[in-house]
Amino acid sequence: MGALVLSVVAVSATEGGVANEEGARQWTNTKGQTIRARFSHSADGFVTLVLESGREARVALAELSEDDRTFVRERSPSGRALPAGFPEESRAAEFAIEGGPRHFRTPHFAFHSERDVSPAFVREVARVFEGTHAALTALSFGEITIPKGRDRFPIRFLGTASFRATLRSVPDLKRPEGVAGVFLLQSREVIVPYEQVGARELGSRLTMRKTSDTSTLVHEVTHQLLHDRLALMPVWLSEGIAEYLASIPYQNGRFRFRQAERGLEERLATRYGWQGDDVIRLPHPSTLFAAQPAPWDEGIQGYRTALLYTWFLIHDDQPEARGEAMAHFFFRLDEMRHDTSLLITDYNAAVKAYRDEVVRYNRSIARYREDFADYRDAVEAYNDRARTYNREVREGVAPAQRIEVGEEPRAPREPVAPVPPENLDHPPFAEPGDLLRAVNRHALPSLVRGRSFDEMARRIEEAYAGRRIDVRVDPPPVLPGEAVRTLRSPAK
Repeated sequence: MGALVLSVVAVSATEGGVANEEGARQWTNTKGQTIRARFSHSADGFVTLVLESGREARVALAELSEDDRTFVRERSPSGRALPAGFPEESRAAEFAIEGGPRHFRTPHFAFHSERDVSPAFVREVARVFEGTHAALTALSFGEITIPKGRDRFPIRFLGTASFRATLRSVPDLKRPEGVAGVFLLQSREVIVPYEQVGARELGSRLTMRKTSDTSTLVHEVTHQLLHDRLALMPVWLSEGIAEYLASIPYQNGRFRFRQAERGLEERLATRYGWQGDDVIRLPHPSTLFAAQPAPWDEGIQGYRTALLYTWFLIHDDQPEARGEAMAHFFFRLDEMRHDTSLLITDYNAAVKAYRDEVVRYNRSIARYREDFADYRDAVEAYNDRARTYNREVREGVAPAQRIEVGEEPRAPREPVAPVPPENLDHPPFAEPGDLLRAVNRHALPSLVRGRSFDEMARRIEEAYAGRRIDVRVDPPPVLPGEAVRTLRSPAK
């Protein structure tokens, strides 16, 4: 018996105020009282608002003005608002860089370099990382939270030898020789070799070439920024989002989402060897959505599949509301994280309470044994007095001169053993994959939206054909007893 320990983080209030000031508006209740806040989402008849202080407020929809209720109905068909719509472009705001030449900091990141680096190196990598943070924030895929115990996201730049040695120490990393950068889930840090960012010697320091490919940095820092959701997402989707952001044309801290199609074609060509008229085969949607956990191909085909599925879900699945289904997925994911956290907290509290009761019971048993030994001695003494009294009665001793027997000893009350909680032997998410399956049952329907997987496959082929990319979806795999072909969307 033991408490269940899982790395699950509850949804927290926004830090640092309203993230998008354009999304803040004045809200009015039926009493005429007003407040300025950003709309987050609505569910079950309540509206969640993010105040300018960063705290969340939950208000009954019925208590808002008619204008506000109309605003909510128009803005949250899928449960989450996208205040600024899908971004045309994102860029990192002006920010200061502290420190150097080996340790430097930006508003969201702390960088550590094995060697001295030039100011140009510092400026460029700072723009990449802060720009990626701004891009992921602009996509409205949920709050980005810094890991507990840290004040910034940690980044390490290493020489090739140190980088390879670090990778060899990482458990379950099957192909360290093919890794160009990595996010370490345990330490929540990104490590990158200098060669990957095109570093070159400049005197005694390293600087970056202007033609350096920064897509690996973007990919890995995307994982880092989504660190508290990675364990709850299918691997193909977490890799797909990282590849998607790495495919968006980038320059000087700017991500040009309006050029996303060009970026996709360039990514397919440069990373995946696509020649423009090649046929690209993708696994059937049932492979990714119905099987839990979904299989993951760590090879180049797996990453290409992840990119194309994610790109489709964001851009082509709902072109009139790009990104909304993905935003809803993250909303449901965070909702489940919160519920899961409470469930695990309640279970652990029940286990602790039961343990405490067992300790108290064991102590009371020890006291009971001592009291019972005293009771047994008292019974023997009482019986001796009773025998003497009976003998004195037979011998005719006057009542006033007979021994006083006294009251019968009372037996101590035996302690009642504590009753274990009903779910003690059935902890939540006890088996590997239980948590992931539960979360995906709750969140993945936001992406499938009630369609059959065959219908989804046809839509994927048609969407990419419209972009002159020849994608063919494989037939569904034949699985024994498989009957599920549709995931129902949650109620909106």
